[in-house]
Amino acid sequence: MERKTEAVIGQKIWKQIQQIVQKAINEGDFKKDVNPEVAMEGIAVLYSAVSRTQQFKRFHVSIHEIFLNTIALYIRGFCTRKGIKELDKHIKTLKPF
Repeated sequence: MERKTEAVIGQKIWKQIQQIVQKAINEGDFKKDVNPEVAMEGIAVLYSAVSRTQQFKRFHVSIHEIFLNTIALYIRGFCTRKGIKELDKHIKTLKPF
């Protein structure tokens, strides 16, 4: 049941996030050559490794720090200079979780 629910919700969220990525490309926050589907797959792989495995446990750091050193860095890689400024501004508003 959990897997079925996750699959349905995941597909809806996936489409919304792809739209956000496409909007960021259109508005100049992400580089034009970013393939939204491929970029999102990369984020999904990183997120899965961070949230569903014990792979990062050996570092004894918070999930927040793991996020900043994996997913945030990955996203930064497809940002334009404008996008990096916006990403940094957003990250400063995040509270450690």
